[in-house]
Amino acid sequence: MDTVQTFNKYIFYGTHSQIGLQYGEQLRKEIHFHLDIILDLACKHTGLGREAVLQSALGFEPYIKKYAPGFCEEIKGISCASGISYAEAILLQVRQEVIYTNTYGGPECTSYVVGGSYTDKGQIYIGQNLDLNGPFEKISNIVEIRAEGKPAVMMVLPAGQISNTGLNNLGLGINCNFLSCMGWQKGFPRYLISRLGLECSTAAEAAALIKTIAERSSSRNFLIADAGGNFVDLEVTPMAIATISTGEEMFVHSNHFLSDDMLQYDCSRMPDAAISYTDSLWRYSRLKALMESNHGHINSDMIKSFLRDHDKGPDDVSSICMHQCEKNKNYRTVASMISNLTELTFEVACGQPCSSSYTKYHF
Repeated sequence: MDTVQTFNKYIFYGTHSQIGLQYGEQLRKEIHFHLDIILDLACKHTGLGREAVLQSALGFEPYIKKYAPGFCEEIKGISCASGISYAEAILLQVRQEVIYTNTYGGPECTSYVVGGSYTDKGQIYIGQNLDLNGPFEKISNIVEIRAEGKPAVMMVLPAGQISNTGLNNLGLGINCNFLSCMGWQKGFPRYLISRLGLECSTAAEAAALIKTIAERSSSRNFLIADAGGNFVDLEVTPMAIATISTGEEMFVHSNHFLSDDMLQYDCSRMPDAAISYTDSLWRYSRLKALMESNHGHINSDMIKSFLRDHDKGPDDVSSICMHQCEKNKNYRTVASMISNLTELTFEVACGQPCSSSYTKYHF
């Protein structure tokens, strides 16, 4: 049964520095809670002490400054207003790079885009189930950022983080998935790439911008769509980028590589990988089948039923609506998202969608 648990929404605006100061002041308590979670995870996974973890985080600052200097100003503002150090504020943006340096990560997210003849009114929907290890639903919010001279961007963000997945007020949406890959390094952080893309006007423009980032720290899949019905998918690693033909009206991605050119980087099939290829393939195949079997009838309510799906694959590990267990390393769905790029609405369920209602947010 649905509950009334929802994410709060905040709007920050002005210069990047002003945005950071507003952010840090209004979410100070949640930022400190988020920092405690990340430091605990980072120290456990890396075996490093607190100061070594923070020193590692600072190594990403030159790349943020090179590709998005305004983001550095936001991070400094968050640091100043929330009472955490600059290194701690950077750590919130690079938590995966620091935590997963020596591991293969986890089963993070199943994403989709659908439109055209698949939907009942030709609307364009893009979104995902956001799956994480930790109580992130408790410290996440809907954040609308209105930076001077740039499109307004609305995202689901753990407190203190300045970029994740969402949409902008021009009808551009970006959703993302973890890709299991070696070769992580110092470079521009994976989370911040989607925010850069959301400052663009079209899917083609966002994809072109992402491809200009030569020094990439880690791997991620970027599913991009615009209100004109243009879709593009980018599988990104520190070593290479592959553009995948999404077809014209529907596409799904989970945590394994789909491009033949990228299979050489795929670690999801490694024996000690936290996310198995079988599990990722099941979520991918299941969501794709649900989309295909409802061709012509899909709307936001039907997508909600897909994202609440509990059918499990042959390994009996993770369904699209993910629940934590030992087999999946305690990952679970912490937010479920439906961006309607036609109507510029953002429907989000806080926590697992099977037990939470969706709230509709507007610019």
